[in-house]
Amino acid sequence: MTMRVVLADDHPALILGMRAVLEADGKTRVTGEAGTPEDLLETLRRVECDVLVMDYSMPDDEERGGRDGLCLLRAVRGGYPTLPIVVFTMLRGAGLVDLVIGAGANGVLCKRDPIERLPGMLRLVAAGHTLVHPVPVKHMRTGRSDTPGERGSPRCPSLRRLSPRETEVVRLLVAGRSLREVATCLNRSAKTISHQKRSAMHKLGLRNDIDLARFAIDAGLAGG
Repeated sequence: MTMRVVLADDHPALILGMRAVLEADGKTRVTGEAGTPEDLLETLRRVECDVLVMDYSMPDDEERGGRDGLCLLRAVRGGYPTLPIVVFTMLRGAGLVDLVIGAGANGVLCKRDPIERLPGMLRLVAAGHTLVHPVPVKHMRTGRSDTPGERGSPRCPSLRRLSPRETEVVRLLVAGRSLREVATCLNRSAKTISHQKRSAMHKLGLRNDIDLARFAIDAGLAGG
């Protein structure tokens, strides 16, 4: 049976590469593509889809709230509660992986990993598995790995000090969003976002925005 896949990423070349890899074996058909969050939601309304592959950082028009990351993932999950979702991203922080799985993703694959891993991962996710390739989620959370050389522990242990909301606030701020834009995206007040930023910096022992940006890079929160 052919697996129908929708691809969402704001880099057309990456979508082209994913399509080529997925359709090479004749068992997968890409039924839709999207380059923005709004395009993705519209595509899912129009086409049949067995698995969704979506980027995590896919900024949209700021006038529409700049919805990406957890906001977009939750919107998709809310509209399609049974749809298997794989997040394909440059972000590698283990704390962020927990956030993504907690928000409804069934799998996470890093763009730094070989793209040839994607077809096998989609088949596993479509079959009901949840994993961070190639480590099952339960092993990621206990720090074990079945595969030699793969990391099961956080790249940046201090990320575990932050709450899920603080982690997402840091990611969005480091990506260049203002406090007001982050507040709109997360449906919170600017005052709340400011408090969560200060709380995150206090927990991490950071003094200023430059320190925060350096932390985000080290933790794998910066990138696409």
